[in-house]
Amino acid sequence: MSERFDYLIVGDGRVADGAARGIRERDRQGSIGIVAGPTVSPLAGSARQSAPLSVGHAHTPATLHLNTHVTRLDAEAQTVTTDAGEVLEYGTLLIATPDDPTATNLPDDERVVAYQGVDDYRLVRELTREHPRVGVIGGGFLAIELAAMLAKSGRRVTLLYPEDTLGGALFPPGLAMRFEDAFSSAGVALRSATSVTGRTAAAGGVTLETDDRRPVTVDVAVSAPGNEPAVRLAKDAGIDTHDGIVVDDRLCTRNPHIYAAGDVAEYPDVILGRRCIEHVDYATAMGIAVGRAMVDGADAYTHTPYFSAQVFDIGYEAAGVIDARLETVEDWIDPLNKGVIYYLKRGVVAGVLLWNVPGRLEAALRVLATARSLTRGDLPGLIAPDQPGND
Repeated sequence: MSERFDYLIVGDGRVADGAARGIRERDRQGSIGIVAGPTVSPLAGSARQSAPLSVGHAHTPATLHLNTHVTRLDAEAQTVTTDAGEVLEYGTLLIATPDDPTATNLPDDERVVAYQGVDDYRLVRELTREHPRVGVIGGGFLAIELAAMLAKSGRRVTLLYPEDTLGGALFPPGLAMRFEDAFSSAGVALRSATSVTGRTAAAGGVTLETDDRRPVTVDVAVSAPGNEPAVRLAKDAGIDTHDGIVVDDRLCTRNPHIYAAGDVAEYPDVILGRRCIEHVDYATAMGIAVGRAMVDGADAYTHTPYFSAQVFDIGYEAAGVIDARLETVEDWIDPLNKGVIYYLKRGVVAGVLLWNVPGRLEAALRVLATARSLTRGDLPGLIAPDQPGND
């Protein structure tokens, strides 16, 4: 069985939705096919598809191949083969596959969730409706935000993380300590400097074995592991890969018929340089941009991504590299409550964190864009929280 599409998208979620919309902006007639991998919820075995997919493509329209894997890409023949044996031909292909979770020792049990986004949050909420004990594993942004949301919704959360201080890998020491205190005050049980070495699922719950031999038993365990770009499909087809699938500023690979976007794409950010990024903001903007580019290749992708979160009474936005190992310049308006932290790499600003300073994201992006012209002495007061017209 074979079908042909003018535009074929391998992947689902926000990138695929944005790409379909971008294509339709510039080509009202070309056929669009979307191959979305298996997205099956452990809850009662029900099929789960992301909201952007189910909403966006209804207006495109596009032909959906749901719960389907692409197993082979033939770049020369311009075809992909699915796990159902279908051969799909394309004029232009977009690879927008989500990241592969880093391997963990999770048992195969519906009460153990590898957390990657909002769909998994809904799943955990449902699983813990009557059994509220949750163990969250990890100290990165995903695990931190998940633990806070679950605590606010009334779940009894234990957060296990390898750092000595929660947020210690991200924030300067004093700020990390204040951040950790916010979780303690909200009733989250904190297990710092702890690694989970094993997990056992039984009738009474999921037991997390730890390196300090103090096991934790919970109703649901959620792991927020690191992710790796899913480059195997492209690599096997001879497409250039490095940290991700290598693309140019129009999100095109060296093959003019193949594009990549989202988590899997390694692209040249106009401010931050070549990188792979996993941000909701980035996925949405890049999806629309790559869809337009697949039609006419006219526009370069110039959007620098950012992320934001609200954790209890703390709101933060960040752009660039947020890494506590870098040199920092802290500019506090209200000590450890409201301020701007600049992260410097070899003396040049590489990241900006706005801590309870809303509405100044554009100013932060301008700092990154002009970073090479700035000295350390220029940074204090550069982003003034209360200055009218700052953005």
